[in-house]
Formats: sequence, C-alpha cells, structure tokens
Amino acid sequence: MSGQDVGRTLGRRRLAVGFGLAAIAALTLLVAAPAAFAETFTVTTTADGTGTCTVSVCTLREAVEAANSATEPSTIVVPQGTYALTQSAAGSDLKIEGKVTIQGAGASLVKIENASGCECRVLYINSPSVTISGVTISGGSTIENGGDVSFKPNGGGVLRLHGDVLSEGKSGSHGGGLFVEEGALEMFDTTVSGNSASKGGGVFDENDSSEPAVLERDAFFDNSAEEGGGIDIEIAEVAITNSTFNGNGGPSAIGGAILIVVDGNVRLLNDTLSGDIAAPQSGGAEIHATQGQTLSIVNTIVGPAAAGLQGSECVLDINLTSESNIDAGNSCGFQASDGSLNETDPMLEPLADNGGPTKTMALKSTSPAIGAGAKAPCPAIDQRGVTRPQPGDASCDIGAYEYNVPGGGEQPTPIPTPTPTPTPTTPTTTTKPAAVCSKVMAKATSFKPKFRPGPVVPGVRVRLAAGQPSVLSVKATLLWQEAGKARTTGLGSLTVDINRWRRVRFAIPASLRDQLPLGTPVSVKLRISATPKGQNGCSATLTNRTIQASVVEVFPHAVQFKRSR
Repeated sequence: MSGQDVGRTLGRRRLAVGFGLAAIAALTLLVAAPAAFAETFTVTTTADGTGTCTVSVCTLREAVEAANSATEPSTIVVPQGTYALTQSAAGSDLKIEGKVTIQGAGASLVKIENASGCECRVLYINSPSVTISGVTISGGSTIENGGDVSFKPNGGGVLRLHGDVLSEGKSGSHGGGLFVEEGALEMFDTTVSGNSASKGGGVFDENDSSEPAVLERDAFFDNSAEEGGGIDIEIAEVAITNSTFNGNGGPSAIGGAILIVVDGNVRLLNDTLSGDIAAPQSGGAEIHATQGQTLSIVNTIVGPAAAGLQGSECVLDINLTSESNIDAGNSCGFQASDGSLNETDPMLEPLADNGGPTKTMALKSTSPAIGAGAKAPCPAIDQRGVTRPQPGDASCDIGAYEYNVPGGGEQPTPIPTPTPTPTPTTPTTTTKPAAVCSKVMAKATSFKPKFRPGPVVPGVRVRLAAGQPSVLSVKATLLWQEAGKARTTGLGSLTVDINRWRRVRFAIPASLRDQLPLGTPVSVKLRISATPKGQNGCSATLTNRTIQASVVEVFPHAVQFKRSR
C-alpha cells in the first residue's frame, strides 16, 4: 500500500475526497485507524435486540454495540420513547466500553428501564469517558454494586450526567442509583429518587482518582439505605453545590442524607438538607461524618430532620469549617461567630416543582435564610437557575433556593419542555429569501466536482474558483446485501473548508468486518453539497455519486474493496 497523495500542490485551492490508496484501483477503508469524524448512531425503535445498527433500523442495544466498536468518540441519539430492556440472560446490562455521548430527547420523554425480570443493571460502564443527558434510567436490580448504573473504568475516567433521572434502582450492595469506583463524577441538574441499597441508596462514590466529584443543582429524595441514604462518600474529593436532599435514609440508617467516610475533602455550598431519616440520636439524619480530613459547610440549611428526629441532624467527628449556615437543632457544631444560626427553623415549604430542572424546597417569605448567606462564595445562580443575590439583597440566601418575590424580581428560568421526537426525521433546511439564495447559489452551480478514478486514488477532486462557496459537506454511506436483505450504514459526514487541500477518509465500523466476506458486492454512495459561509440557509447539492466495488481481502485491521469498472 502506498501512502502517496497524487496531485498534491500547495497554493492550489481544491479538495480530494479519497477512499484509500493502492497501487491498483482499489478502495481500502481502515477499521482500526482513527476516523476523520465522530460517528452518530440514531436509535429508530424502542424494541430491544442485537444485530447491526443501520440508518433505517437501530435498537438502543445495537447503537451501544456500534459505538463500542467505533474508533472515535461517538454520539447515540435517543428519541422520545420507553426503551424496555427485555433480554433476561445474566449479564444483559447495556455495556458501554467506548467513548460515548448518549443524547436523549429529555428525561421526561426518554426512559431506559430494566423490564426483563432478571437481576440486571441498566448500564454497566467501563469506558474512560461517557456523557449521558436527557434520559431517565430506571428499574435496575442487582445483588452486586450499582442498581441502575455501575461506573468502573479501568485506569480511571469521567462520567458526566446532565439533566438525567436515576430512579427505582436496587442494589444488594453499594449504590442503588449509581455506583462509582476509580472514576470521576460530574452530575448536574439530575434527580436521584426512589433507589435503595445496603450502602449509598442514591449514589455510592468510591472515587480514588485525582479528579473530584462535582454535583450541582441535583435533587436526592426518597432513597433508602442502611448507610448513606442519599449519598455515601468514601475515598473521594466531593463538592456538592445548590442541591436538595429530602426523605432519604431509614429508621436505623447512619447518615440519612449524606454519609462521609473519606480520607479527603468534602464541601457543601448552598445546599438544603431537610426531612431525612436516620437512627435517633446516633445516626445523623442529615450528615454523618466521622472520618476524613476536612468538611466545609457554607450557606447550607441542615434540618429539620424528619418528624420525631429533630435535634439529631448531624453526627460529626471531623475537621469542620463552617460559615453562614442554619441548623434546625444544635448538633452540627456551627458557631454564631461564623454567621450561623442554631436551633432555628429555616421555614421551608415541602419539596415541589418550583421551576428549574429539579425539585426544590422553597423558602417562605419570613425565612431567616433570606439574604443571610456569606457573600464571597455565593454561587451565581440557585438550583433553579435564578440569579443570586436578588435585587435589594446584600447577599444571597442560605440554602439551594433563592427567594424571589412573587410577581417581582427575577423568576425562575423555565426549563423548556423537550420536543417529542418519536420518529427521527431528516432536518429541513431553512430557506433564505429567494433573492439572496439565487444570487449566492448562481456561483455554486458552476462549481462542478470532477471524478478522476485514476490508477491510484479513485475519488473526487474539486477545484474552487475565487469568490465561490468555501464550505463543503461530504457524506458517505456503505450499502451491501446480507442474507438477501439490503443493509446500509453511514460511514459519517464531514464539513470542510476547501480553501486548502484536504483528503477525507471514512472508516468502516469494525462490527461490520465479519459481515463482509470475500466477493461481497458493495456500493459507496458519496454526496457533496456546498454552503457559502454566512449563508447557512443556502445550499446546493454538487454531486450524488455511487461507486460500485466488491470485497477482495479482509485484514485484521482493514477491509479492501476493489472498485468495479
């Protein structure tokens, strides 16, 4: 195989789109080599099943398997629907091993649940980088760690949860909603509710990486465990900001809301912990912390605990720093000299949807928390996204909720209701005014790509004249026959600026290698369109070309296609 790029001339403005280099007219698509694009897999059905993810048919499980095989970070788009995982064999969790972003239509619209009746998690993740947004993950059940989700990357990594819901997960061990080990956690705008475990009913975090766990604008409620009803923090650096804990724990629990067993530092900033449950006097209904280096509590409401447990909000034997907090009892060690209030009712409303992505406990108009927070570390917004402090207040409020006068001041920014997308559709291009488009595209019509198969690189070369559109969108699709059925998979798309030489190489997913035996006829469909800069509503298709080929050799890391004449 030659690495020669024929015809490359600096200073000439043109584009070469190639599908491989060979001494003869052959088409080679690399499997293991890094692709020039990030693949996107769109789920098209709520059914559960395995096979090949194609443009027309792709289950969530197939999308995950395809992403695991991708050579570059991938995105899985999950439209509206309930995705019931029905495979009941042991180990039927969705296993994420690649660098993946799962992009849901919204947690209120997308639900991924264990519906198999087996002792199965929903997600088992050992990837170094995973981002999940806009989905509800529910109903996982296992005697092992991680009811809904287990995150245990080999060698460290980071899990990002943005705008998700973890609910109804059950673990016979650690982490009913989420178990984290050896990896960092970023959890924003996420609800953790109705989960149960022996330790860490909502979340168990045993992160021993150098990166801290960062939790912001989250809601933990109605999670149960013998230790750490809301969250159990062990061997981790953790920062929890603008978050609410309510109704977590159990009658014999240690640490109803938060249990801290950590050789590290934990910081609570502008949080609300109230109405949680633990063993009377000794359990610490809101916070139980007896090991570790430093616990910092600032601008935080602690209590009152659930009915009958007032006065035992905290059990602390740790290096504590505090400023401007409210303790409904007198067990947390806050001092009047640091601006804190003890034995003070924070005057909270019940947990409710008060705007924003997660539930909060609103302050009553007479709450002593209003305007009483420390100024320096005050976050810019509260749990709902309301600016801190409100006009007229010298400082922000204590707790996760910033009081705003009904009908005045800044109101919570409404979280837009996700648009239902039951069936993925092709985006529609917005048309610019006809006069503008016709003038711009008059230049594009003379912009003709030339196919020059040549003896070295079958592909497309495009020459650009001055003043013509300078952005091209290149898309390739592979089509073949399998068991008499037509199959297709997107090899990806790329937008390039053709003011300089570029060669684009598309990779074939590794998962397809074994499905393409020698002699398999294939078609590579190439579509090129042009869009002038600054006129995104104007575009023109320059070519729609299909190249016929057949499989001539399969290598461990490549599949070679010979172009048909």
